[in-house]
Amino acid sequence: MWPYEQGETQLHVGDTVLAFTDGLTETMNAANEEWGEERLIKSFRESSSLHSGRMMDKIISEADHFAAGAKQHDDMTVVILRVEEQP
Repeated sequence: MWPYEQGETQLHVGDTVLAFTDGLTETMNAANEEWGEERLIKSFRESSSLHSGRMMDKIISEADHFAAGAKQHDDMTVVILRVEEQP
């Protein structure tokens, strides 16, 4: 069994939730450097004005660019949820 914490938060119009697996932040380049959470956060913030699908594409593209073709040992999974107003 894996330890976890449970919590609850209220989301509002305009809020965005980013969920990802460690394979994204642990993307490695040829020098064995990790892409890391700081780069992920930077990419997330820089793409905050984009539609969620384009935001996801940008984040994965930046991680791929960082890896520059280096072999990866884990999957990269990203889920982006954005709260929008109802019509």
